[in-house]
Amino acid sequence: TATMALNGLIGVGVPQDYTKAYQCYHVATAQNLAEAKVRLAMLYMQGFGVEQDPKKAVQLFIQAAEQGDATAQYNLAVAYEKGLGGFVQNPEQATFWYQQSADLGYAPAVNRLAENLDKQTDNQASNVDAEEIFVNATQKIKNQLHDAMMDFQHSAEHGFAKAQYNVRSEEHTSELQSHS
Repeated sequence: TATMALNGLIGVGVPQDYTKAYQCYHVATAQNLAEAKVRLAMLYMQGFGVEQDPKKAVQLFIQAAEQGDATAQYNLAVAYEKGLGGFVQNPEQATFWYQQSADLGYAPAVNRLAENLDKQTDNQASNVDAEEIFVNATQKIKNQLHDAMMDFQHSAEHGFAKAQYNVRSEEHTSELQSHS
């Protein structure tokens, strides 16, 4: 499959060959595959198999982020936060893209938003109750997990095997937890 081929290029089960990875990701990017754009962007960002070019990396992250790729959205947020790839630091844009990624369930984005919220809270001498923030954060996570499980269920009902597996695994885990 395409994913197996992509994984093989970065050394999952085979030796790493960044030059070959670049060539294949470049071809897949021309076919508008978001995952390939993210992987090609990472090669440009780190200079693996290609001359390091953060601006090209960010442009690829933008394309994949606009296609709804959570990893690209996260990396675009990092670029805005740190001022990478020709961007001027822009905390508002960083937060926007972290939120987009977090809304898709991407854990590093959820964690980064939580860290940023903690920093904002620490920087503001406010009377906000820390317990209330915690309760609100846990409620947001519960809502996101619930929405994700509903999406899995919907996908499983339409015959998608990976979703069916995840739904069955979740049901099995819930059964185990309820018996303990």
